[in-house]
Amino acid sequence: MANHMMSLEIGLGLQYVYGYRQAIFYHCTPSNPHPWNQAHISPLIDNNAEVPSILDLVELPSFAYENTYLTLPGVFPAHYDLDIVDTWKFTRYIQMYRQAPLNYYVDVAEGNESDAADFADGRAKLVVDPTKDIDFKSSNLSYYSRTFRNRTPEFDTMMSQIRWRREYVELADRIAAYIGPFNGVHLRLTDHTHNYLTTSTAYINGLVSLDDYSKRTLVMCTDEPQNEMLRSFRSYDNLLGEEARATGRKNLLLADIITKEFANDYKSLPSQEATAFGLVCMLVMFHSLDFIGTPGSTYTGLIHRAINQRGPCGFKLFAQDFAPAPGGPYSWQNHRLPHKGVEVNAWWREWPESRLQIVV
Repeated sequence: MANHMMSLEIGLGLQYVYGYRQAIFYHCTPSNPHPWNQAHISPLIDNNAEVPSILDLVELPSFAYENTYLTLPGVFPAHYDLDIVDTWKFTRYIQMYRQAPLNYYVDVAEGNESDAADFADGRAKLVVDPTKDIDFKSSNLSYYSRTFRNRTPEFDTMMSQIRWRREYVELADRIAAYIGPFNGVHLRLTDHTHNYLTTSTAYINGLVSLDDYSKRTLVMCTDEPQNEMLRSFRSYDNLLGEEARATGRKNLLLADIITKEFANDYKSLPSQEATAFGLVCMLVMFHSLDFIGTPGSTYTGLIHRAINQRGPCGFKLFAQDFAPAPGGPYSWQNHRLPHKGVEVNAWWREWPESRLQIVV
């Protein structure tokens, strides 16, 4: 879901910059349902429901409806020659880019070129043929903050109009109001426990770094609530639980709150599939006063971005094991984020540059 939102933003941003009326292939097909512990997250999740696509979950700027084709892989606009669609010989209609956000950046407006190399961070400037459609072919995974240089207030305002659907937002607002002031935690487990850096030590050390940790309600959002790592959070049998009991701080699992207190509200949503449940949880996390998330999780990144738009954001992550960096005017020049020896600044975390200048 988070990956698909990022992909959609990059595609619509390109359409806005280049004035496209053609198709941009977003590669945001519906997610495959996670095979792990969905029933343990909440009995409200309908595992038999159709998985919603990103276009089922968002509201788009008016130009996206009026001037462009919104296409998914395998769905081709009418102006294509269908005889060649089943081949790779698309050059008559399409310009293809592989891993585009990792290798290219885009100028929204002309500006000072003196910092272009700093922004690029080794990438090339994207140059397109406006007579052809764009197909990113493979992962279209990057935050707009690091993809688009020289953003204008008008561009930022357009980006702000790519919104999650109102039904999900309004439910999340009601849940956050019910909880009251809280610090948020997103602990991505499942595949992250062996592919990335989610460890028990990083988890404990990260929680105690939150503002007013000993007093403020702590709300946990996780994809594996029955994991042994969370036993002390749920019960009061060691470090985190005992401290919560001693200080009066509440430890709350967000999935439990939705299941027990907002079941009927959730059942009234357009989708009750796991993706929708994850979306509601993420939107509640947007209300966190302080927040810590999981490195390498784009879900965490979107939460950081929402908090950053509201005010100062510490961009706290479990296990911030950054390598030395030479520094520069852009945030990603000051961090080198490890992922199996590869620097993946495009998606490992969101950046302060995500804050939008919106025209009122």
